[in-house]
Amino acid sequence: MHFKHLRFSACVLIIFITINILSSTHAQPHSIAFFSSHNNITPEGYLYDKPLMDTLRGLGYKVDHKYTTNKNMSVEMLNKYNLIIIGRGSRSGDFTDTGFWEKIKTPVLCLSGYMLFPNHLNLICKGKLQGPNGDLLNKDVSTVQYINIVAPNDPIFHNISNQDMKIPYNTWIYDYIDYDSATFIAKNQGKLLATYTAPDESPVNKKVAMARWLPGVRVYKNGVTPKGYRTYMQMGTDNDGEPVILNHMQFTPESFLIFTNEIKYLISLYLNAGCSIKKTSSKIKTSK
Repeated sequence: MHFKHLRFSACVLIIFITINILSSTHAQPHSIAFFSSHNNITPEGYLYDKPLMDTLRGLGYKVDHKYTTNKNMSVEMLNKYNLIIIGRGSRSGDFTDTGFWEKIKTPVLCLSGYMLFPNHLNLICKGKLQGPNGDLLNKDVSTVQYINIVAPNDPIFHNISNQDMKIPYNTWIYDYIDYDSATFIAKNQGKLLATYTAPDESPVNKKVAMARWLPGVRVYKNGVTPKGYRTYMQMGTDNDGEPVILNHMQFTPESFLIFTNEIKYLISLYLNAGCSIKKTSSKIKTSK
């Protein structure tokens, strides 16, 4: 009897392990709709945002490329995704239907500052995207720019080491929003996460580098009330001239971890949509 009991227990254990293996094997990957313009392609004929999309696929995400000129998209279709990423290769002119994007419940992670302005997603009231200047061909591609951490305990900075609250963020040429962080704090309901110190400006004159907005909260007096979470972190640049010089994969190891941290965080918020922000946040460890 004792031997039979052990044999039965072993069989149950094997079945239990098998079920768990099959469950994990067949688990559906989280889905991402990645927006990038079909016009923004390399001389070799592939999208400048393709390396980033392929990297996300390599991390296990199901990434669907969406052309921003596709007029057949619906709110319902985009709400089936776990996350939407607006790549730097997107055209701002394709995001002029502010009311459409306001209705999207799926979190949106925006890598292009152009999309934040009033005639696009309308998350900030003013500002401009400051692009690269000077002799771009002879700029040192190993140059690294830093961001200033404003919210060190936010999940986006989990496992990120910093020196004096600064993080190496992007390389070579880069864009930033010329929008003062003090004005953002005073007039906008978004959470400021990090700032840039703009080139050739006083260290106290900091620009908005990263921010996050809550669903159901009007972002500013004449802004939208988004149905889902919205995050901005500038990543990618182009000089919009001749010769065309682009830098879409400008991540440092630190900023790529920030990027993937925010992807995980936004997806967790979306999947736990019925939970309070405090409860949802507790599922992801924060840096101390």
